[in-house]
Amino acid sequence: MDIESYMPHRDGMKLIQDILESDENSCKAIAVPTETWPFQRQEGIDPMVIIELVAQTTSAYVGWCRRDKKKLGGAGFLVGIRSAEIGTAHLPVGIPVYISCRRTLDMDNYGVFEGRVFTGDTIYGTTAIQVYNP
Repeated sequence: MDIESYMPHRDGMKLIQDILESDENSCKAIAVPTETWPFQRQEGIDPMVIIELVAQTTSAYVGWCRRDKKKLGGAGFLVGIRSAEIGTAHLPVGIPVYISCRRTLDMDNYGVFEGRVFTGDTIYGTTAIQVYNP
């Protein structure tokens, strides 16, 4: 899938590589942390990037939904973080991580999405974000 047709992120800020699955209420994506990612530290990637990974997966998911409904264009904004639980000191570089997001609230141009970043049985973190699409 051409991920860039579903989200506005480019170059050094585009972190997810592909959408693996998507349905009416959820999405799963994949990313491979590299040394060029934002928040890079000697021991790995700062876990604050977990929020960005969920936000980008949500962005791609919303773009996929809008394209599916023939509503093209428009940018959304991350307007709040309801919760975030970080379960790691860093994300390892070079190990694929999976990102899932699930819509928990949908009101016109406002939504809440819960997401998690994981590999196998290891959950690196979870978050609930609020998004607005004017």
